[in-house]
Amino acid sequence: MPHPSPQRPTTPDVPTLDHERLRVYQSALAFDRLAVTLLRRLPRGCAGLSD
Repeated sequence: MPHPSPQRPTTPDVPTLDHERLRVYQSALAFDRLAVTLLRRLPRGCAGLSD
């Protein structure tokens, strides 16, 4: 039986994949969301920082 993923609801029609249950995968997704949020706040002209 699949473990529930905090990112998407689990229903009988939508099973979670093995990699979605890994703590490191969930942490990487959280880091990605944080990084994208921070990069969007950078002022124009800071392309070197966003790379």
